[in-house]
Amino acid sequence: MKIYFSFLAVLAVAEGYSKPDGFEICGVVGGPHGKAFDDTPLIQHGQKVTSVTICQGHRLDGLGINFNPPDGMSQDPFHGSKKNCMTHNLASDEYITHWEAQTVKADDKTKISYIRLMNNKGVYYEGGKETKDETKKQGCDAPEDFQLGGFQGRSGQEIDAVGPIWVSRYPLKPTEPDKPALPYQPAQPYQPAPVKSAQPYLPYQYDQTKQTVQTVQSAPNLGVIQST
Repeated sequence: MKIYFSFLAVLAVAEGYSKPDGFEICGVVGGPHGKAFDDTPLIQHGQKVTSVTICQGHRLDGLGINFNPPDGMSQDPFHGSKKNCMTHNLASDEYITHWEAQTVKADDKTKISYIRLMNNKGVYYEGGKETKDETKKQGCDAPEDFQLGGFQGRSGQEIDAVGPIWVSRYPLKPTEPDKPALPYQPAQPYQPAPVKSAQPYLPYQYDQTKQTVQTVQSAPNLGVIQST
């Protein structure tokens, strides 16, 4: 396998394609012909791509990817026609981080003539027929900690348009469910605490003869002393 380092600018996005929820893309290149395809419903963050399949003739005839989701069965979506195909297996520590494609006019229709994918170790996988017109070649790199997860585009007997879908290399952490809100409790009216009535002040006097404390009654006769 060859080693390839891309210096391509970010591609110009073909019209009619939007970013799938939760995933990253860098656009779709090609023409409006063929039938639309989109691997988004099958892919997941944290999946492991085990192989990519590239089929070629005069142009790019078919394109497939095989991956194992973190939960669920292996998936192998394929688009276009299966003829003259080459399947490239990825090692357990390999994942695809770069994508590029070249378009060409054929029968007054824009089609994908050539595709190249590159993994994290600089090894690339290619197919189709590359032309000398570098202005028709566009590509991009995966965001940090992302990898190729699948494709979107259009196809018939050939690949008419294609773009990568990037997924995180790591499964998403489950989010904790929101705690249910407490039922509404109307405010209770203010209830002041009961106030105890003040007790009259009763002075004390010490009886030295009886060695007792006597309370001096405040009313009505202040001269009367009672023993306590």
